[in-house]
Amino acid sequence: MALKIKHSSLMESKVIVVKPAHFVVTDSSNLLTGKTIHDYREVDAVLMGDDFVLSVQFGDEVFAIQTRPDKPRHQEVIEALLANVKAAQGVG
Repeated sequence: MALKIKHSSLMESKVIVVKPAHFVVTDSSNLLTGKTIHDYREVDAVLMGDDFVLSVQFGDEVFAIQTRPDKPRHQEVIEALLANVKAAQGVG
């Protein structure tokens, strides 16, 4: 089952979809890549800012998306992302 966070504004639309085997990021502001699929082993860092912006770094690229802590679905997505990254990288 895929878990998804969507965020859109007047200028851009962003989506992260967490699946068991990989995750997909879509960023309408990035005309070169737009939608990309990533293996959890590619993730170098996952950060959550004080403003609840989730940032995922893979290589030289950072994907950032606004999250809402009051939405349980967003918490599920973040927890699944972290669990999959840890499992893929043999951490914890």
